[in-house]
Amino acid sequence: MSKQFTVLILFCAFMVSCQSLSQNLNESISNSGIERLKLEYQIQKAPSLSHEFNELLHQNVAVFSVITAREIPSNLSDELIDIVRQRINQTGFFSKLIGDETIREFFSGNQEANHLKDNYLDSLVTVSVSDKDIINPLGKELQFGNLVVLHMDLWPCPTCKTNDLIRIKVRVVDADSGIIIWTGINEQVINFKEELDLPLISKNLTKGLMTAFYHRFKKKWHKKRYVHLAEN
Repeated sequence: MSKQFTVLILFCAFMVSCQSLSQNLNESISNSGIERLKLEYQIQKAPSLSHEFNELLHQNVAVFSVITAREIPSNLSDELIDIVRQRINQTGFFSKLIGDETIREFFSGNQEANHLKDNYLDSLVTVSVSDKDIINPLGKELQFGNLVVLHMDLWPCPTCKTNDLIRIKVRVVDADSGIIIWTGINEQVINFKEELDLPLISKNLTKGLMTAFYHRFKKKWHKKRYVHLAEN
């Protein structure tokens, strides 16, 4: 093997490594959770685990947000929530997206409900445990079957040696059972020597997560074609 070819291979490997370190998106469906859903709701014609996840979503959905990252810019969380809500509407997966105003009115002045919500979200983002005894009643009160939770997990800190990441997570929960059916994580390593628009990066990370959500749950073209042919 020539010296030049060896150098080229090493250079390509270095570039791939750098790219994998700069940004990383992971998303996963909970196969065990979906199996539990099938059993709990006795879905006779449920799709296989490699097929139509869309059929396991409910008609109504709500969006909550959690911020555990420190020093994020003011109003950024509202902008990210807007992106999530906009993308959810664009998917066409749900008949109704519960309005922000409805959610605010429900929790306004309701100390017990706020306490339960905070406990639920804390458990969800800290140890990935979704408490059915909390989310089920909340879902019934607010009339949503699925909950999408946007989590601002990490924000870069120039003075911290251990935090050079923007990390955003999105989880989709079945409110009736409390099962987490989908988790997406998108993060980017930040080089503080570069002038970067961190809010813009966080928005792009959020958009990337919602695109991954769409492609995971969208109906496959061959399924839609089969249904269309069957109807004709």
